[in-house]
Amino acid sequence: MPNLLIPLKGNAAFVLTTAKGIRIFENILITSCRTTGLVVQREDPPEHYPPSSFNSLWSCWVRPRRWGEYEEEDYIYLISEDGHVYYLVFDQDSPGEGVVINHVGSLGCHVDMACAPFGRSDQGDVLVVQGASSAGCVWIVSIIRD
Repeated sequence: MPNLLIPLKGNAAFVLTTAKGIRIFENILITSCRTTGLVVQREDPPEHYPPSSFNSLWSCWVRPRRWGEYEEEDYIYLISEDGHVYYLVFDQDSPGEGVVINHVGSLGCHVDMACAPFGRSDQGDVLVVQGASSAGCVWIVSIIRD
C-alpha cells in the first residue's frame, strides 16, 4: 500500500513509496505510461528504534534547492520513520532508468511527516525535520568537492 506520492520534475512522472520499495510512473499523460519498480536497500533500524519484522514506513520527502548545472537531474531526500535518510537522483528525461539511491545517514530520531530544505546547492543541504515523540532535528548534508 503506497504511503507517499512524490511528483518528479520531468517526463510527467511521479514516485509512489511503499514499505518494500518505490515505484516510478512516467509518461502518465499519454497512453504509453511506463512503470518501474525499485527495491531500496534499507539500513537496519537504529538501536533506539523498537524491533519489528516490517520495514519502517517512508515518513517524508523533500526536494533540496538546486541551481545551474544541477537542472538536468531531479534530487529527492527520502526519509524513513526510523530516521534513515536516502538521497535519490533521477534523470529528468527518463526517471525510471539509472536512478541513483544513496543512504546518507541517520537522523537519530523518529521522524514524522514534516521536513523542509534550507541552504544552497554549493554549500550543502540543511534539512529541518519534525520528530515523532521527539524534538526532531536540524541536519546538515555536506558537499564533497572534487
